[in-house]
Amino acid sequence: MKFLVLCFVAFTFNALALEFNDVLPRVNVIKAYDDNFLVINRGLEDGIFKGDHIKLTNQNGYIARAICIKASMLISHWKVYRVVNPELLSFDDDYKLKSMNQSKVPTALAEFREADFSEYFNDITDADVKKPVKMQQDRIVKFDLSLDTKRDPIIREANKDETEQFMDRNFDAEQLAEDFQNYNITIGMSPVAWQRLNDQKSINYSLGIENAGEKYELAFNFAKTETKVVDDFSGTEVTGESTEAAIVFDINRITKSISYFMFLSYSQMREGKIFAPRTAVQGGILGLKFHLTEPGEIVQKFDISYITIIDYMENDVEREKEQGVDEFGDPLLVPFIDIETRRRARHSFRLRLNANLSETLNFNSVLWYKPVMILETQEIDWKDTQTEWTTTLSWALTEKLSASYEFRYTYDIIRQIDSQIDPMNQENAINLNYTFEL
Repeated sequence: MKFLVLCFVAFTFNALALEFNDVLPRVNVIKAYDDNFLVINRGLEDGIFKGDHIKLTNQNGYIARAICIKASMLISHWKVYRVVNPELLSFDDDYKLKSMNQSKVPTALAEFREADFSEYFNDITDADVKKPVKMQQDRIVKFDLSLDTKRDPIIREANKDETEQFMDRNFDAEQLAEDFQNYNITIGMSPVAWQRLNDQKSINYSLGIENAGEKYELAFNFAKTETKVVDDFSGTEVTGESTEAAIVFDINRITKSISYFMFLSYSQMREGKIFAPRTAVQGGILGLKFHLTEPGEIVQKFDISYITIIDYMENDVEREKEQGVDEFGDPLLVPFIDIETRRRARHSFRLRLNANLSETLNFNSVLWYKPVMILETQEIDWKDTQTEWTTTLSWALTEKLSASYEFRYTYDIIRQIDSQIDPMNQENAINLNYTFEL
């Protein structure tokens, strides 16, 4: 019988456990220790368990992140880190506790999730919390409660319709300011890189900047590639280069399983004197991302997305024009480079998977498929498609330094139509990346 009761209690607490992005309001700090250890008035009965990862906020903004080191029925102990606004922390204020993805725990602090603190911080227990709670209840019984509940924040929240709740959940100025307080910057270089196109050897440089946000994410990526190949017929060396830049903005979880995103990208590629493309700009503002699974210890992201984009492209086209006559009186044709401009819309589908294979090994794969949409007839031109598949396997050497292998497949039939360049290319690169916080 006792065993059944224990099973029931364990099942109940796990059912109430904090899930990703859950929020607990009216949290109070009841004790503080040296080295950023805190005790709060929430415990197992609120769904808090050892190893939980949260961030602490109040009406004035983001304060810090914390890892639960132990929990009892009414209280829990936390190791606090990344303290942004320490002046906002006091015993006299109410806070919100918002659960975070476990993968966001820094490697250097992961040991706090497993370490045994049962013999430490035992000078405050559930019994100490029950005394003031009982005194507070006695005061409430003797107090004349107001009959006017219109200003009660809990009642006002409960009376909001679905539209108001949607707007509050997805357009939160406080959350926006918090999400844009910290940035991660990654500088990359590939000492070893090669391409299928003409068996080119290349050197790549990259820069990535993204905010460390939960609800709102902004990412900027820039890459530069320099290529070199020897022409088989003439024996001369032909150089080339390509430039790519993209900016992406996400609003995560506008519903339980859907996120919003928008993006803008620019690219240019030159081989010898021919640009294909000379300029390529793509962008869309109404993208939806469907989450196929929730973040876990292994799978961090698994989603499929759709967005309609505007595609503007300029390609170099080799043509000939008459310029006088030759010695036989025939028209003399002189080659020249013309610029072909295309403006189209595309359906764009993206499949993405990101997984932590171990504490130091990460796998990331992104597949884009973009067929042209014929606006006049609303039909799809399946022959004019762009395909891009990038797969990266990263290994964390230290907390800031990592090495990665990247495979990239691209296909664009317009390169062949306009510039007589192979529409398919495969790129392989060994990268070294350095990441730091700003």
